[in-house]
Amino acid sequence: MHRDVLTPMGATYDSQYGRDQVEFIASRDEWFRPVNLPNGPDGALYLCDMYRAVIEHPQFMPAELKERSDLNDGIDRGRIYRIVPKGTKIDKSVYTSLKDATPEQLVAALSSENAWQRETASRLIFERQDASIQPQLEQLVSSGKTEQSRIQALWALEGLGKLSDALIEKALKDQSQRVVAQAVKLSEPRLSQNDKLKTEVLSLVKSADAPLRFQLAISLGEAKDGPSAVDQLASLMLDGSSDSFTRAAVLSSAPEQTVEIFKSFLKQLQARDTKQASQSGITDAVNEMTAVIGPRLKPEEIQETLSLIAGLDSEALLPLQIAGFEGLGNSLRRRGKSIAEYQAKLPDTDQQKLKTFYQKIVDTAANPKSPTEQRLNAISILQFVGFDTSGETLISLIQGRNSQAVKIAAMSAISPYSDPRIGEILMDGFATQTPGMRRAILDAMLSNQDRTNLLLDAIEKDQIKISELGPSRSSSLQRHRNPEIKKRAAALFAAAIPADRQKVLADYQKSLKLKADPLQGKLVFAKNCVTCHKIGEMGINVAPDIGDSRTKTPEYLLTNILDPNRAIDANFFSYTIITIDGVVHTGIISSDSGASITLTQPEGKTITVLKDEIEEMKSNGVSLMPVGLEKTIDPQQMADLISFIKNWRYLSGQVPKEIAKPQ
Repeated sequence: MHRDVLTPMGATYDSQYGRDQVEFIASRDEWFRPVNLPNGPDGALYLCDMYRAVIEHPQFMPAELKERSDLNDGIDRGRIYRIVPKGTKIDKSVYTSLKDATPEQLVAALSSENAWQRETASRLIFERQDASIQPQLEQLVSSGKTEQSRIQALWALEGLGKLSDALIEKALKDQSQRVVAQAVKLSEPRLSQNDKLKTEVLSLVKSADAPLRFQLAISLGEAKDGPSAVDQLASLMLDGSSDSFTRAAVLSSAPEQTVEIFKSFLKQLQARDTKQASQSGITDAVNEMTAVIGPRLKPEEIQETLSLIAGLDSEALLPLQIAGFEGLGNSLRRRGKSIAEYQAKLPDTDQQKLKTFYQKIVDTAANPKSPTEQRLNAISILQFVGFDTSGETLISLIQGRNSQAVKIAAMSAISPYSDPRIGEILMDGFATQTPGMRRAILDAMLSNQDRTNLLLDAIEKDQIKISELGPSRSSSLQRHRNPEIKKRAAALFAAAIPADRQKVLADYQKSLKLKADPLQGKLVFAKNCVTCHKIGEMGINVAPDIGDSRTKTPEYLLTNILDPNRAIDANFFSYTIITIDGVVHTGIISSDSGASITLTQPEGKTITVLKDEIEEMKSNGVSLMPVGLEKTIDPQQMADLISFIKNWRYLSGQVPKEIAKPQ
């Protein structure tokens, strides 16, 4: 059982270990299963220990676990631990002290240091609906010694239907902002009818701390007020911009007024200090506000938003222009629209400002001396400004000697465009690209139907191995909405299995039915697999991790062992590098620093080659795992190996041996 110490952080909390590297409660008993921890009436913690050999939800339990002989062991057992501070004496009277308590005693219990006492008293007050205690509760709101007691009294009055506007106004002036936050919450249904109460709530905005700011952001949407509420919500967005929860609260509070909030936000920001414009919270706020405006698809709102973005034309406000443009552009694209559709209807002055902004973005993206983050942000905007404006720059970024991050960003930015040159440019030199680049190229090719057909042409000509696509892209192609593309893809996948692999797989199907010994399979694994794979403490992870085999079927494992090239993660293709002095290296690219490439080879060996020393680098289009393991592993050994991969975690002797059987 873990314990954290919480400290306020924005609208929520940060946490740290109660004791570094020491759990609150731990046990050497492997059946120890703590599942619940309520407070007790005596102030103690009560820990419920389910005490079972196996604790898994049936919905998420792998098939083999459901057949464990010890699955229900412990079903007739369980423990409850009572946890108290050292030296604490038990007061048994607290267990029944509220059962027959008088109304006055229940009110007194609202001031208890014990949360169970306060919450139980609050529940009983609500259930009994005894309005005679209204005066005592009102007195507690005014003079309760703790903020918890004053909060409980407020909600008790609300539950009795006796909470007055006057008492809420009084609570809004409480010295504790936690009490004030609850008073704000209780005021919500009254704000649209009581102007005085609304004024009191609005007056809290400037002095609010982070949690109160969050509550105000949620509640002010109920004010149903025009400029005053909008300005205060904008102020909350500005002051709370570093907290994602506060930003979300503002946007959910009055979504139909987001344009007005955005306008007020920019006005207040520029009146304070434009140096704040580059702060991440401020740019996040602008991005999120414009992202809410776009999907509403109201032309007047979108055009006004574009005008506001165009007006951010000083150098200090450029980060806001980028953030706002990106938020609006992405949200419109998700609705099948583009910024260009709305930009054409803007006044000439705004259109000219946007053209100037576009040129500034193009120049920043093209300039290799621009800071990397600023350059990447600029490239991301080029996907929204039109191919006529951004196309040549994006092409030069893809073809030039730029960092991998810049090239990938340019590929992502160019993918929404349909210029016929894009496909050929992306495919040029595909075999020499790194795994990250190849993924970006494939994604850009598949984002457009014409380019998808071009990619399928390359696969048909064996210029690209179909295994390069990987499982997710392969699945998308086979479910493509274009029936012709779907048909072509299906034919290519059907033809992709070599005849010899089909025969071997057919011959080895019998291994799935043989009686298997996972302990013998462990020996097979040690002899054939440990140079590239790791299970438990055995082997080296060069290739994909196969240790978590619970959701992998025996059929899946057999196919991947005997036909390793059928579907390969792009991170695990074999590459060959030839250096300028003729040395040849083969392995998986495990690191690309920009200046060098690191290959990982069997047995975990690594070699780093400077890019300036590389004469040629090319993907071999196949897995590093060799084809032909059937030559060294017969069907019985294959059955044993698969059983070991499936059941290795059950071979330590801590669970019954009979569950370690072929799966």
